[in-house]
Amino acid sequence: MAKRHVTALLGAVVAVAALVVGITNAAATTGPDVIVNTAVTASPRTVVIARNEYARGSTARYPRGTVVHFHVKNTGKAPIRMQMRIASKLSFYGASKLAKVTKQPSPVSAGHTGAFNIFFFYRGKFVMEELVAGKVVALAHVEVF
Repeated sequence: MAKRHVTALLGAVVAVAALVVGITNAAATTGPDVIVNTAVTASPRTVVIARNEYARGSTARYPRGTVVHFHVKNTGKAPIRMQMRIASKLSFYGASKLAKVTKQPSPVSAGHTGAFNIFFFYRGKFVMEELVAGKVVALAHVEVF
């Protein structure tokens, strides 16, 4: 009789341990993994995103789950606003409900630096666009793998 209780208790402990490991792994795949500060220089004709260890050519790359704090320096003479646009087709449940463009909350005055924070929680290709008076004047490519 005591052996049966020990076996049942051991089975319950193993089940709880498996549940805890499963919950931990699920949170690890959907939560932010890395927080990165990245310098961006925006001039009237170009947007340059600082290179990191994942960059390929002129394309900035980040792993899925990265929170990127873009520090945008405006080297031009007019106020700018940055926006991130989805450039690739998204093929997961709920993708059609996502906004295709995310805009920087406030413009960056000439000669100043502003922040633009993005949480890349899915893979895809993106375009960071520089807007002057509401028109795109320059862009840079971003890929999330």
